[in-house]
Amino acid sequence: MDLSQDHKDEIGMQLTRRLGQLLKDGILAMDEVSEVADYILANIDALQTHEHYVNFLLELNTKWPYFETTLKIEQGVDVADQDKQKAEQMAQFIKNKQLDRALSTAQTG
Repeated sequence: MDLSQDHKDEIGMQLTRRLGQLLKDGILAMDEVSEVADYILANIDALQTHEHYVNFLLELNTKWPYFETTLKIEQGVDVADQDKQKAEQMAQFIKNKQLDRALSTAQTG
């Protein structure tokens, strides 16, 4: 799924809110917040798809393990989108009386 500029802006806002909370809770110092923010800003515009975003969150969480919740949420969205696409594809096969293809699609990981 491609990321629109609006979605990228929302991602930036979510991560900014998380950074603010980490600062407020005393988990990160201001210099660390600046370092994370610089990393986010340097990479966010290059994100083209939801998969790129999830990979970015994996990298971000590896460097600074404070984004696990955001990562898990986004990974769940990715799985939900894939399941929805698979279900739509199966329904189309069934509608077209292609039961063998529907079954094959259901059995793929």
